[in-house]
Formats: sequence, C-alpha cells, structure tokens
Amino acid sequence: MFGRRDLLLRGVVCFGILGLLCCTTTGLKVAFCEWEQVTLYCTPGMKLKINDAKYGRDSPYTCCVWPFSTTKCTSKSVTSALKPKCDGKGVCQFTVSNAVLGSDPCANVYKYVTIDYECVSSLPAGVVTTLMPGVLAPSTVKKAVACEHNPVTLTCPAGQRVDIVKAFYGRTDGTTCPVGRLYSTNCGTDVKATVAARCVGQQCVLMADNTLSGNIDPCYGTYKYLTVEYRCIT
Repeated sequence: MFGRRDLLLRGVVCFGILGLLCCTTTGLKVAFCEWEQVTLYCTPGMKLKINDAKYGRDSPYTCCVWPFSTTKCTSKSVTSALKPKCDGKGVCQFTVSNAVLGSDPCANVYKYVTIDYECVSSLPAGVVTTLMPGVLAPSTVKKAVACEHNPVTLTCPAGQRVDIVKAFYGRTDGTTCPVGRLYSTNCGTDVKATVAARCVGQQCVLMADNTLSGNIDPCYGTYKYLTVEYRCIT
C-alpha cells in the first residue's frame, strides 16, 4: 500500500505525530510517539507480519512535541518484542513505552517507534496472496486518518482507482490524534468534494490542513484530523 516511494519520516511540524504513513518496498511504515496508542490492522482474511521495528530518536522533526536533549540516540531494534504481539493477528494494539518495547534506549529523551509491516494471506496452505496493508476488495470501504499537518496516502491496486465515499476535517472525539489543544470535540466540516478533486487515479497523497476547508479553520484553537472513507473501483 501507499506506493513504492521512500518517503521516510520527513516534513512533520512540531505537533508530534500519530501514525505518520510512508512506504517501503514490502508494505507500510508507520511511526508513533512515546505514550501513544498504536493500532495496526489488516483487512479480513489477512494477517499482520512485522518486518522491522525500531525505538528511539534519530530525527529532530518526528514527535517533537516535547523538548529533547539529543537526536544522536541510536534507535534500537524492537522487532523481536513486537512480533509475538502482532504477527499472525488481524489487529494489534499496544502503547509506545519502555515497558512494552523492552528498555529505554535514550534516557530522558522523548522517543518514537517506527514499524515496517505488511498484511499477508491467512488462507489455507497452497493459496498465496499478499496485499499491502489496508488494500481492500473494490466493494469494501477503507477508513484512513491523518492528524493535522501530517500526510496520508490512499492507494488502490493496479487497474483500480480511488473512489471517495466520505471525508471529514475537524474533530468529533478526544481520543483520535490526542496531541495538542482539544478545546472542542464537536466541530469540523465535510471535505469530500475537495478530497475527491485531489484523489484522481490509483493513488493520492493528502495533507491534513486547512487547505481542505478553503483555508478556513473549522475548529479554531483545536488540533484537528482528517478522516477519509474510500473504495477501490475499476
């Protein structure tokens, strides 16, 4: 899913991130800040496979919501810690913390975890299918979420295109993208028309920001997010 580009954790403003998406040659790479709740999932009939995971800090731009003393902290591999939690499951949830991931590789530094994973077939032996995370059958609706100032990529298999079902920019709860100011949990606007205009073809990259709503802030003073429901159609 999310193309074949090497868009490696860049261009993030200092609000921290929640599930920043980018891509690898095998699947999807996500990043979550320390103390955030991680949810990895695959579509029905597919199971998670963790390819690589690292915990620490090597960038000043990722998860920079708190002060940190260094970016020269070597991120340690936590693949072995996450594989038992996630491999072979349809959904995997955990909190980014030293306790869950095994140790503290950077004392007194605000850290993040990056996870490279894919969804593989859980069909009987002899039937082999591999899909990128979140790639669904044409009739199935997928939901994508991007925190404010962060990108999200919608991608369909070759020969199919993105069809936007719904798109909303704002905030309707206090649990999605909890970093930042949450003065209101009942604000936002329908941005389906804007998103549909930007998503033509097999893939599109959307930035969750006020340009979606005509440069008008639908939730002034509140950290927002973009939710998109879409299908892959021929």
